[in-house]
Amino acid sequence: MKSNNFLMQIHEPVKHIIKSDRRREKMNKLIRTLCEDEHKNLVPILSMRIRWNTVLFEIDRGIKLKPVRDNWP
Repeated sequence: MKSNNFLMQIHEPVKHIIKSDRRREKMNKLIRTLCEDEHKNLVPILSMRIRWNTVLFEIDRGIKLKPVRDNWP
């Protein structure tokens, strides 16, 4: 990824994953395999321009799902 912006490192992969059912299922399998027990039921959140608080939720979820982001192809 060209940008060093932390939010873009979370946002761009989530945007890519959400566009495909196959990628979403692969992400869910990685979450169940790699994440801690309290995070195994989480899914990535994509922020919306209109709702500023969704950016905070996207960052929080990205931090919780960091093991998956680090192992995403």
